[in-house]
Amino acid sequence: MNEGAVNHKIAADARELFAVRILDEADFYFSTLPVVHHHRLVEKLVRTAAEGMKADAQLVADLIARVVSKELCSVEALRDGLLSVSERLEDIAMDAPNA
Repeated sequence: MNEGAVNHKIAADARELFAVRILDEADFYFSTLPVVHHHRLVEKLVRTAAEGMKADAQLVADLIARVVSKELCSVEALRDGLLSVSERLEDIAMDAPNA
């Protein structure tokens, strides 16, 4: 999968998750995305949730618990995605007070 396709898939999957809010879809998001890009999907979902409402944050927290329990995403990919967001948390908090 080339870089453009990866970027498109991550953006589309994030839009879909926050629109339909069905955790079963997360299995498909992670299983069809090359493992080397899982951290980018985690980053996108967490960043979007941080900029959204409390319900969005809970949705992503539930999704993370699900992908960990089903071993759909490695701990390392989760860590890398979360670290990437945490490095920009101050900027996110200024733009999104609910973060």
